[in-house]
Amino acid sequence: MNVFTFIAVYAGLAVLLLAALSPVIVELDTRFPVARRKRAAAASPAAPRPAKALKGTRITAHA
Repeated sequence: MNVFTFIAVYAGLAVLLLAALSPVIVELDTRFPVARRKRAAAASPAAPRPAKALKGTRITAHA
């Protein structure tokens, strides 16, 4: 066995663990929705960022 075998084994175990936990994750998502976070984000909008000039040009971009 080499290093790649161990990496493959651990990756496979991680996939199996996530597959086993997916019903629990879905249940928690339906039980505790994130609507509160969405409402809080909508109540306090982020401040707009200033325009930055692109290098070598006079064009400004909102990036």
